[in-house]
Amino acid sequence: MLTVPSHTKIFDKAYDGYLWPLVVIWVLDRLLRIIRQVYCNIHVSRSLDILQTMSTATYSREADLIRLEVVPGSESLKPKPNKHYYIYQPLKWRGWENHPFTLADWEKIEDDGVIISDTQSSPTTETIIDDDVSITSVSSSNSISELINSTQPLPKSRYKFLFYIRPSIGWTKRLRDECIKHDSGPLKTRILLEGPYGETPPLHHFENIVLLAGGTGIAGALPYLKDHITRSAQGRTVTHSITLIWAAKQAATLHDLASRELATILKREDIKTSFHATSNRKFGRMNRSLNDTVKKADDDLAVDLDVIYSRPDVTGKVLESLREAREAGSQGGRIAVLVCGPAGMADEARVAVHAALKSGMRGVEYIEESFGW
Repeated sequence: MLTVPSHTKIFDKAYDGYLWPLVVIWVLDRLLRIIRQVYCNIHVSRSLDILQTMSTATYSREADLIRLEVVPGSESLKPKPNKHYYIYQPLKWRGWENHPFTLADWEKIEDDGVIISDTQSSPTTETIIDDDVSITSVSSSNSISELINSTQPLPKSRYKFLFYIRPSIGWTKRLRDECIKHDSGPLKTRILLEGPYGETPPLHHFENIVLLAGGTGIAGALPYLKDHITRSAQGRTVTHSITLIWAAKQAATLHDLASRELATILKREDIKTSFHATSNRKFGRMNRSLNDTVKKADDDLAVDLDVIYSRPDVTGKVLESLREAREAGSQGGRIAVLVCGPAGMADEARVAVHAALKSGMRGVEYIEESFGW
């Protein structure tokens, strides 16, 4: 940007008046990003302790999934559904790069002292309530005890964020390789957050909700499921039926989350689920039955998990849910269809909603979660 004038000098500075405002805007944008990163990742406590963002990463070979757990330095970051953050790894090659990821789960850290973790502990719930949204969070930690130095104090109202990362190329591949090399436990790595971004649609105003997720897109659906559980307990929602359709390449991914974040959700009668494994290679159908039981070692959360080894008929399932609501008449109510997945899945869901609206059905809203750089 700063060298742009050298390309226009042949015009005898005729265009410099147009170029310098662009340079000023670019510099201000970068300066504001730096200020925002400091705000999100550094906090000075009343005792003058400087608290920084801390994180660990764990890679599952079977699920081909990285679980990135982050404790933001700032206590001002409050988790909500449909929020995504830009993640930096500043002390690595090309550390200026940032990558957007949806916040999948979080755990409130109550203690004023150190973070204490029991890696075998069963899921717990935590409620966040404000004027806009109420959330139930299921603890997913496998490595909180590795997350920070045992002598560093934590103020109240800090949260541990969880992000799902599917390794591909570039930075995600490098992070996966780091995790593999660090085979002694969770990888401690320096991560910076920038965010949150995104709006939170009020899904609790709909009587029926259809959630469609593809792969790590489950991160977009989980917070709404937990929000529903909390609001149901408080009588603050009109939703009485939720259908979750989740497709992932490896069945191991489905089983991994079924024993963690989804364990409590799968026990509810008002939430129907449909799980699909789209690959039968390597981590797919081998050594898996069509009806598996997921059970944690030290609790009684046993779940019968039906896995269908094929791609879901997204259009058919959405239309089926819409027909059920229509047949229920006035008791059916409005329907929200939320998609967080690949473009093909979103296209099929959009076609189904369009067909329903074209047939005369009303009270259907299509919501697509997407973001980019």
